[in-house]
Amino acid sequence: MLNQRTSRPLRPIDARDASLVDHVESALEDAILAGALEEGSPLAEADLATALGVSRSPIRDALKRLAHKGLVEARPRRGMVVTRFATDQIEDFFDLREALEGLAARLAAERMPAEDIEALREHLDSVERQVASGGSRGYPSGDDDFHARILRGARSRQLQGTMEGIQARVRLLRRRSGSTRERARPALAEHRAILTAIASRDAAAAEAGMRQHIRNARANLARRPSGADH
Repeated sequence: MLNQRTSRPLRPIDARDASLVDHVESALEDAILAGALEEGSPLAEADLATALGVSRSPIRDALKRLAHKGLVEARPRRGMVVTRFATDQIEDFFDLREALEGLAARLAAERMPAEDIEALREHLDSVERQVASGGSRGYPSGDDDFHARILRGARSRQLQGTMEGIQARVRLLRRRSGSTRERARPALAEHRAILTAIASRDAAAAEAGMRQHIRNARANLARRPSGADH
C-alpha cells in the first residue's frame, strides 16, 4: 500500500488530540500529495489505523472528507482507493486551472498590496536557492506556494471559494506537473515573469503569463511516461 521510496512515510498520531480527524485527514492528504500513497492504492482502514496509531473511526471520517475533495474514491469490491485521474479529467482540471488562475493573476495585478508583492519576490528568491542547491526533486511546492499567494493576492472571496472545491486536486496535479528537475527552472522563470507583470500592474500580461505557465505544465505532464512521477 505504501510507497517505501518516499521520504515522508505515515507516522503515529497522538490519539489524545481533540482534532484527531483533522490530523488524520492532513496526514493522509500529505501522503497522497507526496506520492507515499500512490494512485489506485487500496486504503484499508485497519492498515491505515495501524500506521497512524489511531482507531478506525477517525480513519473512516477522514476518508469521507478526502472523498469529498476528490482525492480518494470508492471502488466496487475494493473499498476506498486513492483516486486515479483519467486523461479527460486531467484535461478538464487544467482547463479550470488556466481559466481560474489566469483570472487570479489578473486580479492580483490590480489588487495585490505592494508588501505582498515584495514577499512573493522573496519567496521566489528562496525557491531559486532551493532549486540551485539541488535539494529538491522538482519545483518546491507547499500550502503557501506561489499559486496560493497569487490567489490570496486576487482579493476575491468568490474566486477563493470557487477554488476551494477543487484545490486539493489542483495541488496534486500541480505537484505532478512540476515534480522533475528539468521543469523546475523553466517554471521558476515563468513565475518570475508573472510576478514582474503583477508588480508592473499589467493585468493582461499577468493573466497571459499565468495561462501560458499552466499550458506548459500541462504539456510537461503529458510528455512524461505513466507512473514516472511516483
